[in-house]
Amino acid sequence: MSKNLGKTGNADQPDFVAATFDDDRIRVPPDLSDLAQLKGDDSIACWLLVVRVGRYRLVPQTIQGSAETEGLRRLLQEWEEAGNPGEMLDGMGNDEKAAMRARVISTEALPTRSGLRIKVPKEVRKLVPLKEDDSFVFLLLVKGFIELWFPDTLRRALSAPIVDLLS
Repeated sequence: MSKNLGKTGNADQPDFVAATFDDDRIRVPPDLSDLAQLKGDDSIACWLLVVRVGRYRLVPQTIQGSAETEGLRRLLQEWEEAGNPGEMLDGMGNDEKAAMRARVISTEALPTRSGLRIKVPKEVRKLVPLKEDDSFVFLLLVKGFIELWFPDTLRRALSAPIVDLLS
């Protein structure tokens, strides 16, 4: 048995695991939450940021670091602006910006003996196309954050030949 076998059971790669839904929650294995620096005994207020439908980034509401904080500040500013009162015709010309309020979803990570449990709001699963399997997600570590990927979304991302990514 490998010495690098983590608590996820995924030898040498604790940053890529499958997580099955238990009602509206998924479990994040301890070694993956450690890699994302999500630790502690108290619940952690988080956002699920919709990167694209089927791909969601878990971001603690109290992240630290200037680059991370600046990006989050800009995102939250856009989120607030989308909800601010305006003229009747404001916001009609750009669907992507108008949908900003649906891109930042509040949630929490709850520590348990077997790792963190993330509450995935029902809106997240309802955004997934009907043909896509929503019984589980893949958890990946991307830029230090845990991301939730629904299976078909990850399959589409992996369909590009790896040599194209390296050229």
